[in-house]
Parts: sequence; structure tokens; C-alpha cells
Amino acid sequence: YDLQTRIFLLKKYYEFKSVTIVQAKYKAEYKKQTAPSYTVILGIIKRFEKDGLVVPTRSKNEKPSPKRQAAKNQLE
Repeated sequence: YDLQTRIFLLKKYYEFKSVTIVQAKYKAEYKKQTAPSYTVILGIIKRFEKDGLVVPTRSKNEKPSPKRQAAKNQLE
């Protein structure tokens, strides 16, 4: 989900304190899209509460994929 959608989900969760209501508000706002699952919404909330982040970031210990590393090496 993009940044704007994640912020929407967070704001609605803190407003209503209910994932089910957040899903309903999402469906009302984004008419033709399926609402994020319960676990997706909880994951966004947990990341925000733990790290203060709205979008996921790569762990500093995580190595880039071999495909990405090969592409990077070609540019050097």
C-alpha cells in the first residue's frame, strides 16, 4: 500500500480503535478496492508503534538480492 493509504489506515485506527471499522471506512473511501486484511492493518500499526515508521524499510543487516547486486555491479 502506498504512503497515503497507510496514513489513512493509521488515522482511522487511532480514531476508532477497531480494525473492523477501519476496513469499513477503507471500503467507503476507496470504493472499488478490497480492504486490507486484519493482519495487514495490524502489521502497519505495529510497525508504526514500534519504529515510528509508516512504510517498511530494509533491515540494515539484510543483504540485497543477487539480482539487485548484479545490476549494481554493472553500473559501477
